[in-house]
Amino acid sequence: MRSIRTAGGGLAALVLGLTLAAIPTQAQAAIACDVPTLQAAITAANATGGTIDLAPNCTYSVTDAQKVGDNAMPVITNNVTLNGANSVIERAATATTSFRIFEVGGTVGNLTLNTVTLRNGSTPGIGGGVLVHNGRTLTLNSNSVIRESSAGGAGGGIFNDGGNVFLTSSKVTKNDAFAFGGGISNSGNLTAESATVSENTTAVDAAGIFNGGNMTLQSTRVTLNTALNDDGGGIYNAGIAHLSSTVIEQNTANDQGGGLWNVGNATVTSSRISNNSTDNSGGGIFNGNQLAVNDSAITANHVTTASVNSHGGGLFNASGATSTLTSTAVSSNTVASPGDGGGIFEQPASTVNLVTSNVFSNTPDNCRPPGSVPGCSG
Repeated sequence: MRSIRTAGGGLAALVLGLTLAAIPTQAQAAIACDVPTLQAAITAANATGGTIDLAPNCTYSVTDAQKVGDNAMPVITNNVTLNGANSVIERAATATTSFRIFEVGGTVGNLTLNTVTLRNGSTPGIGGGVLVHNGRTLTLNSNSVIRESSAGGAGGGIFNDGGNVFLTSSKVTKNDAFAFGGGISNSGNLTAESATVSENTTAVDAAGIFNGGNMTLQSTRVTLNTALNDDGGGIYNAGIAHLSSTVIEQNTANDQGGGLWNVGNATVTSSRISNNSTDNSGGGIFNGNQLAVNDSAITANHVTTASVNSHGGGLFNASGATSTLTSTAVSSNTVASPGDGGGIFEQPASTVNLVTSNVFSNTPDNCRPPGSVPGCSG
């Protein structure tokens, strides 16, 4: 019989290696579907940083008795990641006190949520769903932020107070704020990729309150948000905002900027801003500083109050502001008569640049005052 020789026990080592390779490594066990267990896990992760796998198909429903101060969960003070699998963290429907879901604070607070739904948070102040403090970071990947409420303040879904917020493939929907930024109020750094912001509510103008953060939305939906008494039904931006492949749709503001209210620096690319409305000016966008819109559409937005002070169905560009629209269509926007600037309204001492962009089929007109926007007629 022919023998097989191996040097240095190579065959044995190979067989052992193959055997070990066939044994799967043990995955981290998901925590129990239990609110105290999740709170304890977050407290432990705050000590050194860590990752928590949530129970699949679980709803962590936090009652009044279980809340931690002003929040459903302990304040995030370290690098903490929560991985969900159709997982929900909510303020219980039976709760009678107000508390948001998460607060990102401490000295190095950094919260990442993957495939998690946040629901039904409520606060008399700011950030009905999540509050992010100055210099802290929130990252949402494939998440939903739904039906949060800031009853006396701003940022119904998310309030970014000078921090960094990143949303990827997420939804911020059906939130409300008494003040401004029904879906999101950005005073810090905010990034949202593939996100949805909808039915959020806001109502108070707060120019100058924010200390300037960054926001980026990529492949994002911002829809059905409302500013009850003021500006920025979908998004209120006083920082730096980057929106890419994003939809801002069916948001409502009581005063200005039904879809987007910008007094910071906003860049919108390959996106659609549509079917938003406001009572006063800027049905789609109110711009009070620097705005660039590229390869996008501003369409079917509305200013609904019949007043001589109603302007800018698609875009209202305030004094001192600059808007540059490149390869962007502004169409089918309306202003209730006797208002004007169905497509674009440009205040004195402001600039609107149209670069290979068309403004058409707006009511009662395309651009006002007449001749104010080079390249726009009617």
